[in-house]
Amino acid sequence: MIQVENLSFSYQNNKVFKNLSFSIKKGEYLCIIGKNGSGKSTLAKLLAGLIFQQEGNIKISGYDTKNPKDLLEIRKISRNNIPKSRKSNYNYFCF
Repeated sequence: MIQVENLSFSYQNNKVFKNLSFSIKKGEYLCIIGKNGSGKSTLAKLLAGLIFQQEGNIKISGYDTKNPKDLLEIRKISRNNIPKSRKSNYNYFCF
């Protein structure tokens, strides 16, 4: 399960999103659509742990991305779920 609560992020003075909350249970799908520069890639980077949230919480399978030990566990989960075959970005976020 992916749980996002009150997530806010900005680049310098440019607010990308504020108080974003959602949850995705195993087997569910979430489609993020929006204009260029609306925060879609930023959200993907936050979920992947490539950048860190400024406000709010992100939990993946119960692990908190703000906790360094939990982040290591999240990366283990991600690494173990990458198949040898090629997949699209869409499929990498499905678990």
